[in-house]
Amino acid sequence: MAIRQRVFFASQNLFDYAKLRLLGIGTVGNASIAPYRTGGPLASTSYSWGNGVAAIGAAPATFAVPTLTWEKTTTANLGLEFGILNNRITGTIDVYNTNTVNQLQDKSIPAANGVGYLSVNLGKVNNRGIEVALSTRNIDNANFKWSTDFMFSKNKERLVDIDGSGNSNYANLWILNQPLQVYWSYKKKGSSSIATPPQEVFFLLYTG
Repeated sequence: MAIRQRVFFASQNLFDYAKLRLLGIGTVGNASIAPYRTGGPLASTSYSWGNGVAAIGAAPATFAVPTLTWEKTTTANLGLEFGILNNRITGTIDVYNTNTVNQLQDKSIPAANGVGYLSVNLGKVNNRGIEVALSTRNIDNANFKWSTDFMFSKNKERLVDIDGSGNSNYANLWILNQPLQVYWSYKKKGSSSIATPPQEVFFLLYTG
């Protein structure tokens, strides 16, 4: 929708052009796993028969998961295109909100099962953010032209749900209301010597 076609646009002198991209919604699917992964593929491994010579064989890399499905992502976005100062500055602003359900992830399981991970559809993940693009014509004449382009984007990811229980899964570092990739580490609160009590440490949650 071109805003310049509206009556109120004629009474302002800031924008030369403005276009509002109304709410758009779409859903896509993603099967981002290796082919034949759901069938319980085999991987090369070595066996020892007690004679000091390793025999090459094959063992399951993971269990078969015939019920694994595509992850589905639904995105809603709203945008604005504009030009100011005789269109010497033009740009776009987009905001979006994305929800992914049945996220494909590898879940760590005890190696006593014979494999160390299992492919699963993981709950719901939300991403929301903003993207801004600006282009400027700083100098524009017959002998010299100078233009610049700027890009800015910010995204916030959080794990909304795992299995419907409302609990985090710390074994796999899946923590509700945190990004999918989180890292735990120590942060020093002070230092110590032999004559003083041991240094105090505490956990901080780092995301990345």
